[in-house]
Amino acid sequence: MENQINIIDTVQSISVNFENMTNDKVFMKQTFTEFENILKLEDSILDQLSDKQALLRASVTEKNWEKLTDVVSQINSVSDSFMEVDKKREDIKTNYQLKIYDLILTSWANSEQNC
Repeated sequence: MENQINIIDTVQSISVNFENMTNDKVFMKQTFTEFENILKLEDSILDQLSDKQALLRASVTEKNWEKLTDVVSQINSVSDSFMEVDKKREDIKTNYQLKIYDLILTSWANSEQNC
């Protein structure tokens, strides 16, 4: 009889875990999509930065100091944009890691209860 109760508890635990896994899969898919979008945005910003650096070199070579100060200002603006996006990427990464830790601890706690 006790064996039967353990089996029923295990089946109920599995169904709860399956529901949580489905929610976790949705969370992970959304996180991966968001992370991919952030990386694409960072790549675009780095391309802009590369273009601005080419303008910087041209300004120095031409000794066009007015253009140089304008380009430096643009580079600073693009760099600030990158830092903002990079912070979002770090936040996403941290939230994802916390979710993984939560899943591991929950799984461990459930396995301890079933023992």
